[in-house]
Amino acid sequence: MVRIYFGHRSLDVCHIMDKSVRDPNAVFLCGATFAQLRKLPEWFEKRATVHRLVVTSKNPDKTLEILSEAFNVEVAGGGLVHDAGGNYLLMRRRGVWDLPKGHLEKGESLEECALREVREETGLSGLALGPILCVTHHTYRLNGVLSMKNTSWFSMKYDGVSIPVPQTEEDITSVEWKSASEARICFKNTYPSVLEVFTAYDKSFCEI
Repeated sequence: MVRIYFGHRSLDVCHIMDKSVRDPNAVFLCGATFAQLRKLPEWFEKRATVHRLVVTSKNPDKTLEILSEAFNVEVAGGGLVHDAGGNYLLMRRRGVWDLPKGHLEKGESLEECALREVREETGLSGLALGPILCVTHHTYRLNGVLSMKNTSWFSMKYDGVSIPVPQTEEDITSVEWKSASEARICFKNTYPSVLEVFTAYDKSFCEI
């Protein structure tokens, strides 16, 4: 299943035979035409009362491809940084707890992008790159255009002693190491995509 976040709401795409989606509060859509799918993101954006829309399809990859035509698509990389003591690096941006990420630059690989963005937004270098955790999709309006950012998230380990420094020009006011229990408290004021990244790293985080 692929989840596209519209704030704290989501538009999900899954296979028609996927029985794992059991949500009595979700609206299910099956058999949509190509024309309907292209209009669906803007329709869902305006339907604030619909918390979750699940689009079922025999070909989810094709369905996602058609849905993506409704967006200006941005590609980004980011990192979930942890240390040997089991602490996680979280930053506060515009009053919300977040993870470092940013747009892919020309000529970069996703891995290079993720490492650069973490270095720029937290001031930490010498990070050990781990495996990719997941890819998240979230939407926003930029100059009136509906956009979708597809972010590839990587696990990273930091063994250094430098104190993280927030990149204030990116509206980051603090960067802090948090224990697992402290991170769970931060989840009360974060984005659902951030929780998805933590859960991809350690499934115990989905138990909150």
